[in-house]
Amino acid sequence: TMLSPTAATAAASASAEPVPKHTYHAFMAKMQQPSASGLFRSIKLFVRDLLSDTQRSVDEVAEAVQAFFYETEEAIAQHPLWHGCEPEELDKACDALEKFV
Repeated sequence: TMLSPTAATAAASASAEPVPKHTYHAFMAKMQQPSASGLFRSIKLFVRDLLSDTQRSVDEVAEAVQAFFYETEEAIAQHPLWHGCEPEELDKACDALEKFV
């Protein structure tokens, strides 16, 4: 199941133990950081626009989603919140992005 950003943050902060950095919850917690607001806004806008455009063919949607993932994964890799992270953490962040979308 997919948690809303607020629920994911609440779930992450409700635990006394640190959130493992390779999880969907860790990704959502990072997305709640003020420095990620522009990135998170672009992700939410993409999802909203994709859902509202009912005229696209399946192929057009698939192409748009793949292009979005490529661009956003590059943005995540260059974002200060992921600077110096392990490759596995970056891979898991990209997996979490796909789950969110």
